[in-house]
Amino acid sequence: LKKYDSNGNLLVTHEIESGSNWFESMNFGPDGYLYTFEGRASGYAIAKRNTTNLTIIEDALTLGGGSYGGGMCLDSDGNFYVYNPSADEIEKWSSAGVKLASLYIGYISEYAGFGVCGDNLYVGRSSNKIYYMPLDLSGYTEWVLPSSIAYALTVADGHLIFSGWDGDGDGATAKYDSSRSLVWTKKLDPVTSYAYKAGGYNF
Repeated sequence: LKKYDSNGNLLVTHEIESGSNWFESMNFGPDGYLYTFEGRASGYAIAKRNTTNLTIIEDALTLGGGSYGGGMCLDSDGNFYVYNPSADEIEKWSSAGVKLASLYIGYISEYAGFGVCGDNLYVGRSSNKIYYMPLDLSGYTEWVLPSSIAYALTVADGHLIFSGWDGDGDGATAKYDSSRSLVWTKKLDPVTSYAYKAGGYNF
């Protein structure tokens, strides 16, 4: 993990705690802490980390064995949303480790981003398709984007942020509001690049 300031200066580097661990994704919680979704020899866990030195404070959620992967996010109540590829389900877990809901959604890509924007959870289905659903996971709607812009998905300041390819085939970042209306699209420099995964503070 690496932490940079707003000017791009490297502040902290923290090695993962074990060589048998790996990071699936990361996101921020309503408490301001960084949460990392991790695969470990013993299974999967979501670790709560100090934002000063990036060390683990505690395991906020232990998922044990099974198959998990891809994105992860939290809502304003501190509940976690993850993808279980062995069941093709989105799962909602409380911070106390209670599974609150699940929704069969079919296969989603390994790089799928997760984010809560407004009253909905957004999940990357593919590079140009997003599923969005109410936070009780009672159903989902498919949203088709005009280009392959959604290789990365995050939420910041109540807006959806995507990164991928724009309609010209150039690397770009796009911002949408909570009503799914386009606010702007910015080409990246160089235009041959795009972000793969991203996480933002939205609380």
